[in-house]
Amino acid sequence: MHYSSQSKTLALLPKFTGFLSLLGSLFIFQDVVFHKKPIHRVYHRLVLGLSCSDMLASIVNILSTWPIPEGTTGVYLASGTTQTCTAQGFFNELGNLATPIYNASLCAYYVLVIRNSWAEDRIRTRAEPWMHIVPIAIAFTIAILGIPFTLYNNSGWLCWIAAYPAKCQDDGTCTRGEHADIFRWVHYAIIWTAILSVTVGMYSIYRKVRHQEALQSQEMDDEVARRGRKSKKVAIQAALFVGALYLTWIFATITRIYQITTGNNNFVLLVLMAIFFPLQGFFNCLIYLRPRYLRCRSRNPDAPVRRLMYLSLYHES
Repeated sequence: MHYSSQSKTLALLPKFTGFLSLLGSLFIFQDVVFHKKPIHRVYHRLVLGLSCSDMLASIVNILSTWPIPEGTTGVYLASGTTQTCTAQGFFNELGNLATPIYNASLCAYYVLVIRNSWAEDRIRTRAEPWMHIVPIAIAFTIAILGIPFTLYNNSGWLCWIAAYPAKCQDDGTCTRGEHADIFRWVHYAIIWTAILSVTVGMYSIYRKVRHQEALQSQEMDDEVARRGRKSKKVAIQAALFVGALYLTWIFATITRIYQITTGNNNFVLLVLMAIFFPLQGFFNCLIYLRPRYLRCRSRNPDAPVRRLMYLSLYHES
């Protein structure tokens, strides 16, 4: 069977970007589990949950077209069955829903620390349980619902929520996933509610940091200055996590909107989606390592970048 270069590109790209994401999430996982024992900080437990959900999504992207039923027209490397496609679709939905909601939980943590000045113990007892329950419960609920509704089918370069056969909703001949459009809208409503909440949270953090900077300039107090510098560092870290979330989801959302409104695919958008959508774990790892890198650079100002990266990975606790 002949496959187009576009089909091969979309099948292979997510394997590489998904692998990078998996490595990033695995690094965070092992660093928290093996080097932060016992895991005292709420931040580390939230990042651990975020990394676990992203590992699921990364594995799904590495598999890409392999679980799609063998013989599917135009799909390069399709080697699976309806059952493998359903399994991939389930874990795809589970990981890709839990990850942005965990991002929202992480942002809520930053809001409580910076804007509300909550102590770690107060966050741990009053807020943290919900920061885990909400992403896990929502992701599992939607992912499980996809099984009886037979939603998980070939959606291009992996199995996700899709009607089968393709475009069967136009003439009502669907044998699987006839409610796919409804669940796709629910999926993106959840995703962009999480992203909107993250955006609002970041704006409130920005307002608080600006207020502290104004106090610092007026009072010239050492304690105010110290709190202001700390809050600014934490705010920058929070903003980077938010930026990674936007970069991960922007092309996926634009691609799906284009598909729904035109009924067609755009190859450039699909390539951008295949590059950026699987990369959140990689982005998160870079952001997670950033404070270490900055500490290493301040202690070793003359060291080359390669040495600083090595110290950040293997020596900085």
